[in-house]
This record gives sequence, structure tokens and C-alpha cells, in this order.
Amino acid sequence: MLSLPCLVLFLLSMWALTHGSLHSFTKHTVIWQNAFYPELVGAFATFLPCVSLTVKESFMAWDLDHECPSAFPPLWAAGLSGGGLLFCVLTGPLFWWWLISRWSVDVEEEERTRVIGFLAAGYKPEAKWWEVVVLSRRMAWGFVGSKVPVSFAPVRFVVSFMLITQTAQLLQSKHHPYINDHLNKLEDRVLQVSMLTLICMTLCLSPWYGEPLGWFVLFALTVTVLLMGTLSFLLFKVGGAFIRKFNFVGRVSTLIATRGGETCEDDSDWQSLFESATTDTTEASDSS
Repeated sequence: MLSLPCLVLFLLSMWALTHGSLHSFTKHTVIWQNAFYPELVGAFATFLPCVSLTVKESFMAWDLDHECPSAFPPLWAAGLSGGGLLFCVLTGPLFWWWLISRWSVDVEEEERTRVIGFLAAGYKPEAKWWEVVVLSRRMAWGFVGSKVPVSFAPVRFVVSFMLITQTAQLLQSKHHPYINDHLNKLEDRVLQVSMLTLICMTLCLSPWYGEPLGWFVLFALTVTVLLMGTLSFLLFKVGGAFIRKFNFVGRVSTLIATRGGETCEDDSDWQSLFESATTDTTEASDSS
């Protein structure tokens, strides 16, 4: 699990150090952290859970050949996991916080935008650190996914996700970090639907004795509808925003009309028309 992230980091480090500066190395490191840190947290947390297959014996969830004394992981496993998790927190969210805060003052705007602009772009000046919250939330999900084995404690697994999602929703409602208010509303809706989905999953996983199967089917269908509805809504919003932003179809129609309704006889004509529409769309986007 750790081999791929380490290999990617090594390759990025070698490329950045040989073809760029320290700032380039910082940029590629932050991108790597954003992609792999949730997985790294999950990998380190794998050493923590102990599961009981009998009344008197507990074993480590990642390897049932290792017994857990007193239902707690061995000292070496706890130390390895704790050290790895501490490293991820220090070099992940805390490092990002320091990077955004320090570079906002000490580094020129052009260089700051080139290196870490993607971390603060689209956020209000007072919430430029919001990507730290997003990374922390993803890392917390990765931790819970490994620390709480879903096959042994499904309800605790879902409730832990509910706690993280509810905390994220409260922070989102308080700060509304995006400059675009539509994105704030969209984030609110997604987190609300996530909470409803997790609640329905909890109801599915905790039936009472003798409960009719129909209730389980109802809650399961509700989860499915919520997930599919959210996905369809997001695709509709993203697709609609793209069409409104670039208005590609409208510009193609306008170009055809200005050509007097002439038809495209071969592929080269269609390619020329496509390039014209794309050029006009790009210019319109830049001007806006």
C-alpha cells in the first residue's frame, strides 16, 4: 500500500530537483500529498485495530497470526502507527497551513500563485486555508476506514463517518469559504445529502429482532436514490455550468448561420468550424 505513493514521491522529487527549484519541489510535494496522504493515513492506521474471533483471544486485524495482548495492539505496532500518523499530520495539514500563511506574506504574488495558487484559488481571503480542512477531512475518512473494520463493527464505522461529515457541514455552514456563493450552496447540499445517506445506512445496519424485510429494502432504496440523485444533480450542475461558460453549441450554430447555411462536405470543413468555435469560446472566456 505504501510502495506506490513512495515511488511517485521519489520520481517527483528527482524530477523537481533536477529540472526546477525548491519552489517546484514544494509544488509537486503538495500535489503528491493531496493525492496520497489519505491512503497513507489509512495504511498507518491499519496496525491499530484488534478483533476478537473468540471470547478470550484478540488478533490484529491486518494479520490474524499476531495476537493482541489485552485487546490492544503491541507496542511496536502502536509506535509505528502513531509515528506515521503524527508525521502525516505535521507534514500534511499543519505544513499546508504554514505554507499558505507564510507565503501569503513573504513570497511575491506571481511566484505564490504559480506554486500554491491551486490551494487558495476560489476561496475568500479570510478562508484561504480551507484546503487544510478538506485534506484533514479526507485523512480522517482514511483513518476511520482502516481503524474501524466494517466487517466487525459496521454501525460504528458508519457513525464515525457521520461524525466527520457533520463536523464538515458545521464548518461549511459557519465559514462559507467559497467566493462563489453557488459553490457554497452546492457544498452545503452535498454534505446534507451525505448525512441523510449515512443515517439511512445506519438504519439498514441496525434492525431490531424480527423486523420485516420491507424496512431494510426501503432504507436501502433510499440510499440508492440519494446517491444516484446526487450524482445526477452534480453532473447536471457541472454540465450546465460548462455550457453557460463556454456556450460552445451556440457559437457553432452562430458560425453555421453566418456561413449562410452552407454544409460541411468533409472532415476538414468540420475541423475548421470546430477550431473557429473553440477560438471564439476561449476569447470570450478570457474577456469575461
